[in-house]
Amino acid sequence: MTPHHSRRQFLKAAAAIPALGVSAIQAVAADDPMVLPAPSQTKNAQRTQVLVIGAGASGVPAAIAAARAGAKVVLIEEDPTPGGAPVDMYVAMICGGPVVGLYAEMTAQLDRHFSLNSKPGGAWFMPSAYAQVVSRMIRAEPNLELRCGAPVGNVLLGEGTRNRVRGVTLHHVDGRRETILADVVIDATGAGAVAAMAGAECRYGTEAQSDFHEPLGPQKSSNRVQLCTLMLVSQRLRLDAKIDPARVAGMNCQAENANAVLHWAGTVACHDTRDPRAVAVAQQEALQKIEEDVAYLYENGYVAHIAPKLGVRESRRVVGDHILTVNDLVAPKRPDDTVAVGVYPLDAWGDQHGGFGKATLTYTPGGYGIPFRTLLTAGFENLLVVGKCLSATHLAMSAIRVQCIAAQTGQAAGIAAALAVTKQTNLRSIPVREIQTQLKAAGISF
Repeated sequence: MTPHHSRRQFLKAAAAIPALGVSAIQAVAADDPMVLPAPSQTKNAQRTQVLVIGAGASGVPAAIAAARAGAKVVLIEEDPTPGGAPVDMYVAMICGGPVVGLYAEMTAQLDRHFSLNSKPGGAWFMPSAYAQVVSRMIRAEPNLELRCGAPVGNVLLGEGTRNRVRGVTLHHVDGRRETILADVVIDATGAGAVAAMAGAECRYGTEAQSDFHEPLGPQKSSNRVQLCTLMLVSQRLRLDAKIDPARVAGMNCQAENANAVLHWAGTVACHDTRDPRAVAVAQQEALQKIEEDVAYLYENGYVAHIAPKLGVRESRRVVGDHILTVNDLVAPKRPDDTVAVGVYPLDAWGDQHGGFGKATLTYTPGGYGIPFRTLLTAGFENLLVVGKCLSATHLAMSAIRVQCIAAQTGQAAGIAAALAVTKQTNLRSIPVREIQTQLKAAGISF
């Protein structure tokens, strides 16, 4: 068992984390994970079979898939409302493909109840629509319990063949703490936060081309990650209101009647997306950057709904049993342990080696495969990582980070977690074919 560390020690270690970006491309581990003594923390703990942390694009499918497979599930979200990026960052456009599985269920409900009749170029929905549909889907699962407004403060580790995440402690706004223990833990935070707190190896920044012999990439590694964007929805208040589309930044996607427009409004660099102070600085910069556009919208009969959170495209990438690279994306054959399929190009914002519509690579017909090994956290028995912080290089992640692909990785992890608890075995002992069979039954084929 890892020794007990005081909260002061933990905060001191956490404050030093941004400095790790200097040697960004080296795998870095949390050098002082906070692990609480088991007896005092587990006496009144809630126990569940599967614990999913993060109720976003990958976490919600993970929790629902595990619940439908018969596992008892607790889903944790630090925000007051589940939904993730479409809800709190206004990343409300459906990008990439394929739209399958639980993500297809969600978009079908969005189409049925909240369609904006979007013009060609990308369907999108109001953030509130995502919040309602996600909440409905969660409420429909009797095996699934949701906690909101509950950030994870501590991680409890146990010993085994590999390290084991025994559970987490939640810090409530009223000062109370709650401990939840689980057989399998799924990190769907989008930043690998739980894995990092547990001491898992993480990567951050841009690899040099030679690091993984990828066909694209810079000559030197760096701590640079993709740019962040502050999203905005503008909405016409008067029938006679009119604006010049060329006058306002990021008017990429509008409803057919032009009463509502989705904007990629303010794009900025962030010094370190793992550091909340740096994210706050970047958000303030983005808000300042869009002031003129917002004023123009108001002056011309539109209201501007600005996303509560800055859209962060990239943070930690947790090292798994396999690190996905661009070479995997262009391989002529999908891996045997494929559990998700992606159809989306390299889209590394701020990087000359990627960008939407600029990919120079030829992908496997029908999409590339994401192997189950990328979801398994190296050195841990029962910790799965899904979404944009799974095991991948900077460039590979830029292709698989979109919601329809992240949702598949979450759904696969949920099925794997349920199989592990029902079979009372570890994740690596589960035949991947069983995961694939259940995914195919749910509409995800390989």
